[in-house]
Amino acid sequence: MVTQLTKLGELKGAGVLSEAEFEAAKAKLLG
Repeated sequence: MVTQLTKLGELKGAGVLSEAEFEAAKAKLLG
């Protein structure tokens, strides 16, 4: 799970994911 969160953070940092997309994906991962 930490790996996925790290990847999400990298994608957000690179501008691939918007803040909203990042939060949605994080919430989904964390259940």
